[in-house]
Amino acid sequence: MATGRAGAAVALGVASGLGLVGASTGAWVVETVSTELGGVERTEQIATAGVDLVGLTLPIGVAAAIAGMLLVVARGWLQRGVGALLVLLGAAGIGAAAVGIARAAGLPGEIGGSAWFGLVAAAGVGAAGFTALRPAPPPRLGARYDLDEEDPDEAEWRLASESPAGDPELDGDAAERDT
Repeated sequence: MATGRAGAAVALGVASGLGLVGASTGAWVVETVSTELGGVERTEQIATAGVDLVGLTLPIGVAAAIAGMLLVVARGWLQRGVGALLVLLGAAGIGAAAVGIARAAGLPGEIGGSAWFGLVAAAGVGAAGFTALRPAPPPRLGARYDLDEEDPDEAEWRLASESPAGDPELDGDAAERDT
């Protein structure tokens, strides 16, 4: 299971991708229309989904969610490649959401919250990609290999001259006794 920075990239990528999918199917423009029929006034709301304004938001969201799931098993260069893909998908999602909001502004009615949520979700996809691009820090060696700060040369020489515990062939005293 991915933990730390890798886990954050997975969670952010999947959540943002699914958020973009949900936002693209939500109401981006809501228009209230009143009509009168036989002396009775009828009011209805007509909603326009994000997919109707910009069809790319849905496939970008699905691809981002799948790429986020792929980060669970990806390591090394594959992880960075998937991270770069997420950055590109995030940029495409931001562009698509911005175009959709611009188109929604030209329609009668009010811009709904799904449009703004789609923009934020697309930015989250890009952030997940940037999180996955940064390589993991190298593993630290154990405390046995830490050098004293007072005299690093002496500590390094001492570590190099110590033999592993219980190995008489590498023990300096055993080598002197054999001669």
